[in-house]
Amino acid sequence: AKAIPRVLAADDVPPWGVVIASSGSGAEALQHAWRALPPGKVRFEPPLEDGPWARLLGRSQLSLVMLRAGAAHTSIPSKTFSAMAASNAIVAVAPEGSDLADLVRRHSCGEIICPGDVNGLAAALKRLVVDRVELERFADNARRAVLEHYDMPRLAERWRNFLCGSVAESTVGSVKPTLFTGGVA
Repeated sequence: AKAIPRVLAADDVPPWGVVIASSGSGAEALQHAWRALPPGKVRFEPPLEDGPWARLLGRSQLSLVMLRAGAAHTSIPSKTFSAMAASNAIVAVAPEGSDLADLVRRHSCGEIICPGDVNGLAAALKRLVVDRVELERFADNARRAVLEHYDMPRLAERWRNFLCGSVAESTVGSVKPTLFTGGVA
């Protein structure tokens, strides 16, 4: 809640703004904490339906994705892939070694900041707002990663290969397992 206002108030950055599309006590607390920011710098929206969400991402260049330590190896927020598909650079506030941090690092599509590192987050945001070349490089890498690795046909093919390999391995020297489509076996 402290890093973004710091960068929004900086005199040495080009004009930029923030849209928060969220609800609940966290969004309310953020709205309260940011109430003194200049008008037009921050806009709060309720959670968006798919169409408005896609339009917002399409007009954005940078997406902030946050991950709690407890989910470090069990989750990558789906908004990460939506943002990457929309050619947004990612600033991931996530534990080092988390699946989200590994994704951002593997595809060189943004910055990784450890939770609680306010100065690091402010520096990363400022760097990307100022350095358009780096921002565009991360955005291009994000889009390319989605197309090459996370596109639905590609994922379906990977799952098919995985499942076929698993069935083949389980049938070597044994009876082929029976697949049930419903009912009682």
